Amino acid sequence: MKEIKNAGKGFTLLELLVVVLIIGILASIALPQYNKAVEKAKLSEALINIKTIEASVDRYLLTNSIPVNETNISDKLDVDLSGGEWNDYGEYKTENFSYGAYCRNYGDTCHISAVYKDNEYGLFIEIQSGHSKSFTCATFFTEKGQYICHYLESQGWEYYDEEL
Repeated sequence: MKEIKNAGKGFTLLELLVVVLIIGILASIALPQYNKAVEKAKLSEALINIKTIEASVDRYLLTNSIPVNETNISDKLDVDLSGGEWNDYGEYKTENFSYGAYCRNYGDTCHISAVYKDNEYGLFIEIQSGHSKSFTCATFFTEKGQYICHYLESQGWEYYDEEL
């Protein structure tokens, strides 16, 4: 009988299939966690920008009176944001979010918003006269929006889920 050269050197098909299966299982566990980490990083951009706009609105309300009943005050804010630009409608747009600041009732109520692209969720800060504030995360029954809003709920934000 002929002797097989290199016997025992190399991997069998079964061994290779087991390795591929293990890699697939690990990837199926790691990928959703990676996606959540990416969404939290995008959320941190929104939280930083919306808090910066909030501080600017506070300064604006302390130093100015709002002369009309409803006004977009985004163009009047002393805010320096990065990663996007202001458009003609008073919105600051980045790759992922659109931001705005509006006051109503002669400045009695001001709204600051950060809306995620495709309206999957939005972050809203409402400043009432006397400077009481409410923080709301609203979603439209999207999985990503629900995940983010539940996460922010643990940080003290109100969660609002709305049908599209």
